[in-house]
Amino acid sequence: MWNVEAISDSFSLFRRIDADRMARNDVVAALVREMLEDFKAYGVSVNPSSRLVQYAALFDSSIIGTLSDEAHAHLDMALLEILQFKTIHRTLKRAADYPTLLTGIATAIGGNLDPSLDKADCKARSTQFELFVWSCLLAAGFATTFGEPDLLVRARSDRTLAVAVKRPRSQKKIFKNLRAGCHQIVRSRTDGFIAIDLSFVEYLSKPIYVSRAGHLEFLSKIVLDGFVSKNLEDIRRSVSAPFVIGVLFFYSGVIRTIHDAARLVSRRWLFLPNREAAFD
Repeated sequence: MWNVEAISDSFSLFRRIDADRMARNDVVAALVREMLEDFKAYGVSVNPSSRLVQYAALFDSSIIGTLSDEAHAHLDMALLEILQFKTIHRTLKRAADYPTLLTGIATAIGGNLDPSLDKADCKARSTQFELFVWSCLLAAGFATTFGEPDLLVRARSDRTLAVAVKRPRSQKKIFKNLRAGCHQIVRSRTDGFIAIDLSFVEYLSKPIYVSRAGHLEFLSKIVLDGFVSKNLEDIRRSVSAPFVIGVLFFYSGVIRTIHDAARLVSRRWLFLPNREAAFD
């Protein structure tokens, strides 16, 4: 099966797929191992049972024989995770606080291939999304550092915003996570927003099948915008508090094409401002 190695952003809804960026499963495995070697070179301690090591082995083994539905589901989730790590990897050279960053990466690559096997106190995936948000903010031109509640970002108006980062796994925990992030920002007494990843929420994480790959970014727009629209009042109630200026939603989903057996990723960012917040 083929995979998109790099994907367009949320603002390029009509952008067509670049065939040159398609990669076979064994090439994806090689890319993961290359990332691991770079992490080691920077000083990250990589355990042989690291999640990234398991992802590489999973993609290597997938090129032999017929895969079960469970194996395909693992590959779907692994590809979403790998793309977040790839973004983090790209941003390493721009980091200022290496000790904090390297400790974070060492934590993020932990955990199990199957997240349901993680211990309750496992912070691997939540740390991964924190690093991913940090990387995306840096790439967008915002000076971003690690600090309470999770990240501190310098806005273009030269004021500092607090960012609480959340990655729930179930719909029930979405609003619990939003409220927790809200409390973090209120405690910091600094204007800020909650960044939340909905990519791995159970009922939103199912693959979408299409006959042929088209404008794939529209699919994440439909899923994420539909969720926010349907749950708008519950979201607003969860984050209605002083200092909270809004919620930055992220969603990435897998699309499988039927005719040419490709696995694609569609992703989208969506910022929902808090109507109670006062802006400069």
